[in-house]
Amino acid sequence: MRPSNENILKICIKALKSRRSNEVYDGIKLAAYLVEQAFKSELRKINPLLYFDRKNISDKTALLAAEKKMSSEELFRQKTCSATQCISAMTEYSPDLKSHAANIKELFVIRNFILHSTDDFSFEQNAHVETAVSALRACRKYITKNMGISSNEFNPLTTSEFEELQRKEHGKRINGLKAVLKKHKKRFNKLNPSEVKQKNLTNLPTTDNTTWIEETQNCPACKQPSFDKIGTVDFDWPPEGMDAYGKFYYQCRVCELELSEYEYELTKEDTFN
Repeated sequence: MRPSNENILKICIKALKSRRSNEVYDGIKLAAYLVEQAFKSELRKINPLLYFDRKNISDKTALLAAEKKMSSEELFRQKTCSATQCISAMTEYSPDLKSHAANIKELFVIRNFILHSTDDFSFEQNAHVETAVSALRACRKYITKNMGISSNEFNPLTTSEFEELQRKEHGKRINGLKAVLKKHKKRFNKLNPSEVKQKNLTNLPTTDNTTWIEETQNCPACKQPSFDKIGTVDFDWPPEGMDAYGKFYYQCRVCELELSEYEYELTKEDTFN
């Protein structure tokens, strides 16, 4: 018997509190599941066209969907939009989610890495728990609204205990980031001006058809105009066809600092000033 969404939520949060990496993996996957399903339910209510993968429906089906004339059977036969598409649509539609877009995207980058990695990998457990907990808290309104969690049910997302967990994990993440920036600032301080200039000109990331430099800005560690925002796309081939998913991350040519898009957003918080 499939567990209810209330139980999935409770299992998820319990797993995210664990010290065991395999349980944390499960918590991250469940957090992504709850966010994705809540978003898709919300998009279906706004307009079924936002819920579908538009590449796989005919013009006739699209018209029926736009007019909300599709039967529930037809609705559930269609392939839904990808997680990337639904995050993009929801963060554009909902002003209260827009400032959390990088956090929510990172949750799915981590989820995809866990699902698709075939080798053992190092896991920044504290950082990734913070990503999942912060994303759940940012999306709690839509999870509660769309996942069948009634006001009479215990909802761990709305408790002071969960708020404290998010605050605690966020604080650890910020302290870890400060230590990383300090380390790379020290690395920069050991360079002379000619080395800085050489690195900025030559230490470029490798680009191809699926990797590109979106923009370059000042590095939060060494303050040089050498911090590249790098876009990448990867592909998966499920039975129903190819799925593309991508991410952005940042990398400094000079001090070699590397941050995720969400981590870079965190460095803009007042505590870094």
